[in-house]
Amino acid sequence: MEEAGGEEETSEKSADERAEAAPAADTSEPRPVPEALEVRPKRLEQAFKAELIPQPAQAAQAAEPALPPVEKTVDPNAGRPPVRVLVVDDDADIRMIVRATLRGLAVPVEIVEAVDGVEALEHVKAAKPDLVVLDVMMPRMDGFETCRTLRENVKTAFIPILMLTASADQDSRTKGYLIGTDDYMAKPFLPVDLKLRIARLLRRTYGI
Repeated sequence: MEEAGGEEETSEKSADERAEAAPAADTSEPRPVPEALEVRPKRLEQAFKAELIPQPAQAAQAAEPALPPVEKTVDPNAGRPPVRVLVVDDDADIRMIVRATLRGLAVPVEIVEAVDGVEALEHVKAAKPDLVVLDVMMPRMDGFETCRTLRENVKTAFIPILMLTASADQDSRTKGYLIGTDDYMAKPFLPVDLKLRIARLLRRTYGI
């Protein structure tokens, strides 16, 4: 009996010793996780998803091919005042052909007509033309005298003049150039040739 009681006392003591030797349980509250450590995984997850899943705007941009830039065309003659052309000829049919040819130019044209040199000079005095298409053989004042009068006046000396004549001889052509005409055409002529010569005079004189 005494031995049994001694054994119980011994076991109780050993249990108390084990309880004292065991580490005390941590009853304190858990430490909070820093906010940066909580946000960082979420950011990594969002970045990973953004790389794998394209956004709608990016997907649309990748699907649509890039269009070339649109070049704006500018009309160099836009806003330019019409070119004033004086047509001098006593033949109504010739004036009609010249008038139709002038309307085929790439620039707007204002056409003034005269039947001889006297009437032509009156038109020039009223409004200076940009170009003169001048016949040679006319009543009252022929084309040679009209051209000489225009060249002697400093206000009209540099107006480009194209002379038309039924006489194709070299003496008449040479006389026209000596008086001061810029170009010389013999009748009959092709309208396309007249158009090209007029366009050349306008381009050389005014850059149009």
